[in-house]
Amino acid sequence: MSRMETMYQWAQKYAFFRKHYQARTMSPEAWRTIDTAYDNIYNEKSRSLYDFWGPGHEEMSLYETQVNVGLFYVLWFAIIYAVTTPKATQAASKLSYVALVALMALEITVKLTRYDPVIKEMYPFTTPREFLLWGHRFFPILVFTMVSIKKVFYVDMEKHHQRVLVHMLEKNMETVEELQSLNRELLPERESKEETKKKK
Repeated sequence: MSRMETMYQWAQKYAFFRKHYQARTMSPEAWRTIDTAYDNIYNEKSRSLYDFWGPGHEEMSLYETQVNVGLFYVLWFAIIYAVTTPKATQAASKLSYVALVALMALEITVKLTRYDPVIKEMYPFTTPREFLLWGHRFFPILVFTMVSIKKVFYVDMEKHHQRVLVHMLEKNMETVEELQSLNRELLPERESKEETKKKK
């Protein structure tokens, strides 16, 4: 059911399914499921609860919801800390924590204030709860993508840094050799100057 549709459009769909049932092209079990669903759709309170809490909302208390949501974020704080502790992936930790806090702020806003973050024109079939669930699904992908990118970037930078250091060392060795050869060339001149000074 599209959240952009009017009750009239819902009624048309209901009539369409009812005709199928009356023509015996639909099983009684399927019709009962559709009929019950439409009872919930037309009940404003029931539809609102479903939009925000999903099916089975009456089975979960506010405390249980808070525990489940809190557990998700505690676990992800620990996972981010574990995967971004090595030096190669430390740069990804800030971005990961920012993304996690943004998702948590959005979820708290939706759960406590009944804010609807879904752009209905773009996603007419998505409820606020489903929107958050998609956020929960995409968040791990985002974290591990950032960690992988930063790790590859870090390894490339380390290799580049090592190449630069090796190149600088080679250049310094060449400079030292040049200075030593120059020193050897200038040494006889110094000795001769010192001898002339002694004679005077």
